[in-house]
Amino acid sequence: MRRLRFLRSVIAEEDGQEIVEFALIVTLLIVLLAVPIDIFRYVNTRMILNDAATDAVSSLNNDSIEHNTCESDVLKSVQKSYGPRLTDVKVDKINVQSIETKDPYTYHVFNSDKQNKTQYSDQFDPRDSNYYYKEVSLTLSCTENAITPFGGMFFGGSMSWTIKSDPVTCNVYTAGYKK
Repeated sequence: MRRLRFLRSVIAEEDGQEIVEFALIVTLLIVLLAVPIDIFRYVNTRMILNDAATDAVSSLNNDSIEHNTCESDVLKSVQKSYGPRLTDVKVDKINVQSIETKDPYTYHVFNSDKQNKTQYSDQFDPRDSNYYYKEVSLTLSCTENAITPFGGMFFGGSMSWTIKSDPVTCNVYTAGYKK
């Protein structure tokens, strides 16, 4: 009987302990489950930013280069295509090659004077290309906020991250065929 009373008193004293332990464990689990969400958001934003940089640099044309509107044209392109998914996008770095480069390759043009040739490939004349281009390299950046303080520690030590895209390079043709 004495032992039974002792056990009841021990059990009665630990009723609140279970609730406190449960609250501590649930809080820790919520934090640990929220960190992968931050990691996913960082990786997803970086992939979207890389796609946006690729699309933006390929949308540039010679007018953008000649009138020095590359940066505003890039930002308009990103806003148009990725507006709600990317916020606070900035052009981190844009480099435009100063000298035009000629793209050396041979293309073939159909010659109607040779249309009676039996071999189809003999009906074309080879010509040297005259495409001139400037190489444009672009890197975008944007700011994203972490959900948890632990997620912020993984990517920069604060509650907001600056995410940069990989540098993307594209040839922007400046002139068609020149003789």
